[in-house]
Amino acid sequence: PSLSDEQRALVLALTRSGDGVQVVRSAAGTGKTFALGAAVEAWQHSGIAVLGCGLSARAACELRDQAGIDATTIASLRQGLDQAVALAHGAVLLVDEAGMVGTRDLAALADAAKQSQAKLVLVGDNCQLPEIQAGGAFRALAQRLGAVELQEVHRQRDSWDRDALAALRRGELDTFARSYHEHGRLIAAPSANAARAAMVEDWCAAHQSGASALMIAHRRRDVADLNARARERMRALGRLGADELRTGERAFAVGDRVVTTRNNRAVGVVNGQAGVIAGLRSGRLEVRFDDGRWAQIPERYARDGHLDHGYATTAHRAQGATVDRTFVLGSDELYREWGYTALSRHRHDARFYVSATPTFLNEAPAPLQARENVSSTVTRMLEASRAKNLASNGIEQSLTAELDQTRRQLRQIESRLAVLRGEHERTRWYQRARRTGVERLIDECKGDRRHLQSEAARVTAQLEQLPYTRRRALQRGRDPLAALESARERDRMPRRDIGREL
Repeated sequence: PSLSDEQRALVLALTRSGDGVQVVRSAAGTGKTFALGAAVEAWQHSGIAVLGCGLSARAACELRDQAGIDATTIASLRQGLDQAVALAHGAVLLVDEAGMVGTRDLAALADAAKQSQAKLVLVGDNCQLPEIQAGGAFRALAQRLGAVELQEVHRQRDSWDRDALAALRRGELDTFARSYHEHGRLIAAPSANAARAAMVEDWCAAHQSGASALMIAHRRRDVADLNARARERMRALGRLGADELRTGERAFAVGDRVVTTRNNRAVGVVNGQAGVIAGLRSGRLEVRFDDGRWAQIPERYARDGHLDHGYATTAHRAQGATVDRTFVLGSDELYREWGYTALSRHRHDARFYVSATPTFLNEAPAPLQARENVSSTVTRMLEASRAKNLASNGIEQSLTAELDQTRRQLRQIESRLAVLRGEHERTRWYQRARRTGVERLIDECKGDRRHLQSEAARVTAQLEQLPYTRRRALQRGRDPLAALESARERDRMPRRDIGREL
């Protein structure tokens, strides 16, 4: 396939811009990975190294397979950075599903990119699943720096479906609910048990028709229940082999759809890989994964709880997946971003199942037949989502205010430091000047001392000779003192020359 005009504009924006940080905000099903592959090809053709990273090993594998770049998990990358392993100078660091990455991780990646003068490309969607850790950085960067947008959806085949999901993404829940209600996509059941039963039957029909199908639920206990029901139907239809490998509460047979839940390099699997068991031999499960890879999974891997059935899954595990049909179970804990992620995995059909007991709609299913009640109940869902977003925005605003205050304090500290530097220089100059004057005075004193010592030695020598001189003078009949006094009166002899005269 060729690039669309929007995808081509994205590639040009990324490869022609000299910005150190660029944000790409992509709606679900817009073909972002395909477009990024073209940008990667352009960078590599220009001799620029490109490294990709994501939260999960599965996301990293998808970047490697679909975008053609070396990729790793954010955790592994940060571990390398902590051990002083720097990014290649002038490289491109591409972060997938950046809307789910915590603020601290993004900050660490940004620092590493800055130190290596690398370009940081953040690709994600703040309208899908939010961060598990403290977040808001992706949304804030998109608002402050601007974002290259991918809005043209290619995944859903029907235009009304694309429009309805776009309304859900924008928060126009009433428009979304009316459209899905009109097309028979909202399925009401008299109880939660009946809703799950209807969901499994519809999934089974889709599976038998040869379509790729996936059930999605929010609660893990619902996922476990749906997997058990689906497996019973598969067994009843004769789709599973007779031999089974039992690992506690789970049993695996040929034909079972499974998903890995732990990375294992020795086995060659990563967390989140889905596939079908093709054989059971010598304590090993031969699994054919959806990406075409095969793996020999040892029995212990399954017994340790690292292999699960994959008929149903959570929205977090389903993010990034594309199937023909999806079946989504409603519950009290849902919010808009979760609903948009779960309901946008399909190409042809997505159905939403609710029960008569209080659900995320907080209404019995009977009023679903009336558009007015559909709009009001879905609005309640939107309000819950808005409350979640407002809480996130509140945290973001609080962190922004704290950051601004810290910057002001830093400027004050830098100003005070400049004053102290000036005072220090002046003190050093004064001390240097003072030291120079004192040293000069000391030198002068030392010179005077040497002169006085020399004079004292000379006078001492003369005084030592005085008795001998006086004795010789007396022997010759002369009085030395009288002669000296006479000479002094005559020549006004200075006192310092008395010794010489003597």
